[in-house]
Amino acid sequence: MITYNGRNGRTYSLGSKIGSGGEGTVYEVIGSNDLVAKVYPSPATSTQREKITTMLNMNFDPYLLDEEGNKVLTVAWPHDLLLDYSGTMCGYVMPKVHTSHHIFEAARERERLQLYPRYNKLTPYTIARNLATAVKIMHAHDVVIGDFNQNNIMVNEHGYVTLIDCDSFTITNRNTGKVYKTTVGVAEMLPPELQGRDLSRPSSKFTEQSDNFQLAIHIFILLMNNTHPFTGEVMNHSQNSSCANPITTNIAQGMCPAVKGGICPSCCPPFNTLYSPLQRKFIDVFRYDANDAVKSATIHKRPTANQWQTVLDMAMRNMKNGS
Repeated sequence: MITYNGRNGRTYSLGSKIGSGGEGTVYEVIGSNDLVAKVYPSPATSTQREKITTMLNMNFDPYLLDEEGNKVLTVAWPHDLLLDYSGTMCGYVMPKVHTSHHIFEAARERERLQLYPRYNKLTPYTIARNLATAVKIMHAHDVVIGDFNQNNIMVNEHGYVTLIDCDSFTITNRNTGKVYKTTVGVAEMLPPELQGRDLSRPSSKFTEQSDNFQLAIHIFILLMNNTHPFTGEVMNHSQNSSCANPITTNIAQGMCPAVKGGICPSCCPPFNTLYSPLQRKFIDVFRYDANDAVKSATIHKRPTANQWQTVLDMAMRNMKNGS
């Protein structure tokens, strides 16, 4: 049994291994059903320790209350450091995520029926709304998610989401002004201003607006039967023919079939069947072209997480009222 110290004298004894990846191995914490420990493959760098310490000093509450007053985990935020006998940081403690399901399972028909036996038209809206809420909370604390991909979002049987791998988020130390930036991302999720960029360079900056672009993609996928908004064909007027491009090319050039009258995959519901205020939100974020894709006006037109939360609440009320 391996035991580590925390920052304030608490000790953490590690139990069974839960999983592992390139960034570390996650273990149960003996005696706690709500905490796990992430152990790095090698001792933490000074930057890693600074970043996690900065996150701990934010006194961030990763929980919210559901309608019945139960605590719901929104993000697997660091809880404490893991220090060996010499005081070297070897990882950190974080809340345990009590679900093994990723958000993409809620979008795929076969998997979502297993996860949600009573799946109905409100289910994807509930998940999307809760995702918008989680992003809203992050942004309220000046936290940028950055690598906002489907593998980093967990979802439970009630439609609540938990953001994981938060040690990759872009964090700003409010006292020193130092920024600990996200350096990786999934190309099919990145906004046009980050397409083709070396994300490790200081000039490649993830922002709340880049989160907002990725949030819109997640919401579209949930509501439109697992269809990525930049999948399909858009008329290329210079060639006077339709062209099917990789998703990354379509993102860079603003070729979103749903908002430009193109051809969406056959599994995608008609865009005009969406609640009209939702249509307008998707148009705000996805209707641009190669000439204005990275202009400030285009980037800042993207709906915020709070705006998505509001319009999704409106859509669900509208659906419940049968309008």
